[in-house]
Amino acid sequence: MTDEDFMKLAIQSAKDAEASGGAAIGAIMVKDGKVIAKGWSNPYGKRDPSNHGEIDCIRNCAKENDLMDMQSCTLYGTLEPCSMCTGAALWAGVDRIVFGAYAADVVGNDYEYDDYSSEKLVKTSRKLADSSRGNIEVVGGVMREECKQLLKDYKGWQKQ
Repeated sequence: MTDEDFMKLAIQSAKDAEASGGAAIGAIMVKDGKVIAKGWSNPYGKRDPSNHGEIDCIRNCAKENDLMDMQSCTLYGTLEPCSMCTGAALWAGVDRIVFGAYAADVVGNDYEYDDYSSEKLVKTSRKLADSSRGNIEVVGGVMREECKQLLKDYKGWQKQ
């Protein structure tokens, strides 16, 4: 399967998140060409500010697969991961992050930093300097327009 095929599955996860009362942001974890975990963004419904789609996916991956080291895994998300989610992916050892819409694509839903870039953030990580690890790869803009559409009716991360 291609990055686009896996992103379609992340988009379905985002739709499931919205149907459950969360924001339309979804994530999946892939290892050896198979989806091994899914995650939804629902911080308000779960009363947990850290319950972003990527964090939920990493947590589910660890629990469901008894997997603390996610080396050889790719995290797919419909939206560029925030600094918390990018940091969690680094700590989990994820090799690749693939996302659809960029932070700047979602007007009215500010990230914590001006000119935020998950790609820049991973390049400054000390974990990246660990010679026993591969370099984390960040690929953005996969099915970008479709992913942007998921959040077109949101402001302040709430559906209007």
